[in-house]
Amino acid sequence: MLDWIPAWGSAALISMATTIFTGRYISPLLEVRNRRFQTKMQAQEKITTNALSILTAVIRLREVQIPDGVTDTLRAALAEVSTGSEIGSGTDSVKGIVLPCAGDAPSS
Repeated sequence: MLDWIPAWGSAALISMATTIFTGRYISPLLEVRNRRFQTKMQAQEKITTNALSILTAVIRLREVQIPDGVTDTLRAALAEVSTGSEIGSGTDSVKGIVLPCAGDAPSS
């Protein structure tokens, strides 16, 4: 290094240059990355919360008993939906969906 700069002066200059470079170029990139990461984590948390709400509602609906005063047609339709064999009707129906319920063993 230069003879007129003491040893502590060169260390101070290097640390100041590093601080300025980091503050101007590296920190903004890290802040943008952190914002993206936080947005991603919030979206994943929202999806998880919504999925758990749906699963909880499905489990509660499957546990509901069919009332005694319903017609045989309605009883058959409710029993069919509660077993998960068919959801909806017509060409746009989703068939073969079996939703998990408390006490159901996982299928392998």
